[in-house]
Amino acid sequence: MSLNDQRERERAIDITESFIVQAPAGSGKTGLITQRYLNLLAHVKNPEDILAITFTRKAANEMRERIIEALVYAQNSIRNPELEPTADKAHEHKTWLLAKQALEQDKTNGWQLIDNPARLRIQTIDSLSASIVKQMPLLARFGAQPGIEENADEIYQKASQAFITSVLRHRQHQSIEPDLLQLLKSMNNQVEKLISLFKTLLSRRDQWIRHFVTNSRLLDRHSLETALSDYLSHKLKDVKQSAPEQAGDTAFQLLQHVYQHQDRLPDNPLAVSHPVSRLQDCQHWPEANSDNIDQWIAVSEFLLTGKGQVRKSFRATEGILPASKMKNKEDKQLAQQQKIWCQELYEQLQSYPGFIELLAQVKQFPAATYSEQQWSNVEALNNCLTLLLGYLKLEFQTQGKVDFIELSQAALNALEDDIGATDLAMKFDYQIMHILVDEFQDTSHGQYELLRLLTQGWQPDDGRTLFVVGDPMQSIYRFREADVGLYLECRQSGLAGIPLKPLVLTTNFRSEAGIVDWVNRAFKQVLPEKENAMLGAVPVSLADAKNDNREKAVEFIHQLNADSSFQAATILSLVKSIRKESPQDTIAVLVRSKSHAQEAILILKENNIPVEAIEMERLDQRPMIKNLKSLTRFLLNPQDGIALAALLRSEWCGLSLSALQLVFQSTAPWLSLCQCFELPTSNHLKSKSSTAEKILSQLSVDDTKRLNKLYEQLTPFVSQVEKYPLVTQVKAAWYALGGAHMHANKRDLNDAEQFFNALSDKVSDKPVINVAELDSLVERLFSSPDSIDAAEPSAKFLKEPSAEFSKESSTELSNEFSTELSSEHTQKSAITPAVKILSIHKSKGLEFDQVIIPHLERKPKNEDAQLVLWQELPSRGQRKDNFLVAPMKTDDQTDDRLYQLLGNINKAKQIYENGRLLYVAATRAKKRLYLLAQSKVKDNGEELSVALPDKSTLLSQLWPAVESQIEQQIKSYDEPDVTETVAMTSSAQLNRIKLDAMIDLLPVQLSISKTVDTLASEQSPEQTSDSESPDFEWASDNAALIGNLVHDYLQIIAEQGIELWTSEKIQQLKPVFKHYFKQQQVALNDIDYCVERCVKALNNAIDDDTGRWLLSRHEKAQSEFSLSTRLNEQFKTFVIDRTFIDEKGSRWIVDFKTGYHAGGDLESFYQSELERYQDQLTTYASVIRQMESRDLRCALYLPMHKKLLEYKSI
Repeated sequence: MSLNDQRERERAIDITESFIVQAPAGSGKTGLITQRYLNLLAHVKNPEDILAITFTRKAANEMRERIIEALVYAQNSIRNPELEPTADKAHEHKTWLLAKQALEQDKTNGWQLIDNPARLRIQTIDSLSASIVKQMPLLARFGAQPGIEENADEIYQKASQAFITSVLRHRQHQSIEPDLLQLLKSMNNQVEKLISLFKTLLSRRDQWIRHFVTNSRLLDRHSLETALSDYLSHKLKDVKQSAPEQAGDTAFQLLQHVYQHQDRLPDNPLAVSHPVSRLQDCQHWPEANSDNIDQWIAVSEFLLTGKGQVRKSFRATEGILPASKMKNKEDKQLAQQQKIWCQELYEQLQSYPGFIELLAQVKQFPAATYSEQQWSNVEALNNCLTLLLGYLKLEFQTQGKVDFIELSQAALNALEDDIGATDLAMKFDYQIMHILVDEFQDTSHGQYELLRLLTQGWQPDDGRTLFVVGDPMQSIYRFREADVGLYLECRQSGLAGIPLKPLVLTTNFRSEAGIVDWVNRAFKQVLPEKENAMLGAVPVSLADAKNDNREKAVEFIHQLNADSSFQAATILSLVKSIRKESPQDTIAVLVRSKSHAQEAILILKENNIPVEAIEMERLDQRPMIKNLKSLTRFLLNPQDGIALAALLRSEWCGLSLSALQLVFQSTAPWLSLCQCFELPTSNHLKSKSSTAEKILSQLSVDDTKRLNKLYEQLTPFVSQVEKYPLVTQVKAAWYALGGAHMHANKRDLNDAEQFFNALSDKVSDKPVINVAELDSLVERLFSSPDSIDAAEPSAKFLKEPSAEFSKESSTELSNEFSTELSSEHTQKSAITPAVKILSIHKSKGLEFDQVIIPHLERKPKNEDAQLVLWQELPSRGQRKDNFLVAPMKTDDQTDDRLYQLLGNINKAKQIYENGRLLYVAATRAKKRLYLLAQSKVKDNGEELSVALPDKSTLLSQLWPAVESQIEQQIKSYDEPDVTETVAMTSSAQLNRIKLDAMIDLLPVQLSISKTVDTLASEQSPEQTSDSESPDFEWASDNAALIGNLVHDYLQIIAEQGIELWTSEKIQQLKPVFKHYFKQQQVALNDIDYCVERCVKALNNAIDDDTGRWLLSRHEKAQSEFSLSTRLNEQFKTFVIDRTFIDEKGSRWIVDFKTGYHAGGDLESFYQSELERYQDQLTTYASVIRQMESRDLRCALYLPMHKKLLEYKSI
């Protein structure tokens, strides 16, 4: 039986034409590319004339293997005709014929491809870039060929830090200093935040460098404002086209009437800024152009509520005459007429939800021009970015490594210079006749540009072809800068002048008909109806199932008000059922986020079900790796008490808690151990101290043996700390402690190998290594999966440590665990496959018999704010003003609207990608698909309803397809019987240290200061005071912690609105406060006291009239306001607790002080507080006076005393 898309498949291997192919999930894309490649081999002069580009090494290897396998099979069939596939196997037969023709060309030209597969030019796009750069390093602007850093976050971080430090601390670029200070001011002087934002910009520079730097578009204000104006006009056109005529007649008849009779309002007249006043000259819907934005915003404000819904009732605040307050008959009649129009208007608008949705968006539209503050920020950013890129290149040179973006940019430089195509580009133009691109939907702008340069010399009908394959419905790598809009634009207009004929495959060879039918039905509702390249909106492409099994194959399992264990228990039940019915079926649990998988992993393991969790567990969360990090810290610094304590409690020693507490009574625990066992670490240490004797006298026999053994094993490495490479020492010590023997399974050995490799690569050549570097060493690495198929540790890793550290025992252990591994490997057999648990992104390209997708209702992590947002608009002929840029918000709230506009575009892109992510997950299933979700029930007292899922969730995408099922659930809803769910969970116990056995370490002595050092180490005014501290309560460490917590919550109260805070709400925070003080290691008997003091301070603040006034909303109010100034030629940052402008125009600077005086003579206490902090407040005032000229009032506020202390002379 021929396929429905057979004609398209046959056209796709026509090597005389260029195509763009849409190949949905399971459509046999790789087989199609293989056939075209074989057909090309049968006609080209050299195999190097063909270039195939993939995005992963795995895909490149698979394509090469497919082609060689086809050639080998064809060769074998020539020798043995019985191997020739029959004609009823159409695909296999076609592949065989093409392979035979390719072999004939191979034989004619003597290629010997089977023996020389390297002649097949099949590369990842990154390896292609590297090969281009290698051929022309000078044009690429590289010197020696650098290494490639796959995770360059550390490089971005260092470059950003070096840039800021050189400008502000070393003052090497004084022309840039004002620009950087301006950006820092917009960050509230948070240097670390600015470094983080710069780091993010560098990681995405392939998107903006061609706009901001190469073409200098960031400084073309006219072009940017023209693009913004055109975009807003286009959006307003959509609004006006959807606007109902009848409702417009009613609305503007009402508006004119309201404006004419506003003098009859109780509080007349209406303000000039009132929507009615702004619309006084409008007779109907305004024209759809950016000049009328304010009028459209006024329409939105008048017709819609703050939540974007049609205003059901109009009040006097909207300009409507209140009938109840009208005194004469005429006024009452006018009010009645307005009421009738309001009711008609509400009924008319209710029928146009699309218009209402668009009109609600208008309310947040920005002006069509930049404010001076915004443009100043744009200019500052442009100046900083140019220099920041320079520091990034310096960091690349220092490390001898580049990232993939730099490699791609270098390849572009090698192919095109200021004049045009380079000699290398000409060479490629001559060599390459045919290009095939796989997974084209995942192309980024930089990769698209590379393809453009490779084909820039191609002419129509010159015999060269471009063949790109992908599925826009499976574009899910936006976080890697993939832009599905490029695929959509190429399908419409071709690639750089090369017309591409679109083909669509429809046959699904993977999934059974029941799944294919459900996907077709569901995703017609999930994916958008219309295509939009800018937003990445991709409509569904319907598929045909190859088989006819149309039994129900998809199950949506949804529960109302489910407890936290519901979905994990359901997964366990499903897996057991599948294992019983089809033990050899492959099962996959696909999750959107790693956190969504943890409960499932735990419950499956507890029930002894094999699990292969792929990149689900971070390496640094593994107990063995934690111990290795502690061992490394200890060898770097034996006086590191935390590292030593961890080693003593690890499985390598297993010291009891009582013994650990005894050892750590000493201020130098390691030295005390040295004295205990009479192996001095220095010449002056000759005899036991009293501390050592005390320790030995109180240790049990077992603890003494354990300590002595650990000491003997570690001493050789501590005494030679400078002699050998760090990684050699740590690995040898690990062997000596028995680590390799205790962790002889493949997973642990692979994890250990990853740790040692990271240690060798990242810190081995550094003279000084800090704890933070060790903590970040493996933060992006993942533990090997629990699977019998896990890779073997390398032979190099299993090799015995260097002879200087070896002992007989470590050699025996190495041999022993190597033998165990070999034995385990040979005992593999055909057993039930493990349940695979992996992210949806990792599952792309894979298939499984049974697929479970849990937690559709959970939200992903919010995207971080960016220093600048940008958006490329669809091209319009030859015009180049198609680029939007929005800097981060300024102090002017209206300036934030442009940033929000571009932010909303990004949100829309993400929501569309969420639909595609769900499609990818659903189409991994071959036999059965299970979708799991839960929702909360809302009870308004009259009826029950289901809370709608958040728009960012996958359940929100699926909602139109399952809403009817959920509505049926709510009709028969009853409180769930939680005992059933609980019964499904495992009774297995977690191994953990009992709570009553945990040791309380001594609290860390904290140095609390209100001054935040950023680029200078100078002391704050508080710290430079020569006066002795008065003997009041604030002098204690606990009081400093209380002060910190109270400050934090006073900021929260002010930002959320004091009207939302009550004494009851503060009482509910007691558990939070208690947890905070426990984390800060406050003595247990002091915690309740500290909690009560916090509660009292906050209650006083919200009860006190002065406190409420301070925390209420004021003009330009800020809490924890950071500001910078230059002191002694260095920049200093201060934090003001509360500042605002009062009703009389005075600026208040208020510092909160949580001190308390319980005795008499309160006036002396108040005076001492004023004197103590006078220098601090004077500094604040002087900095503020540099920023503005207005009356300043400085004060301290003591919530414990409900007292405002104002300075008279500052």
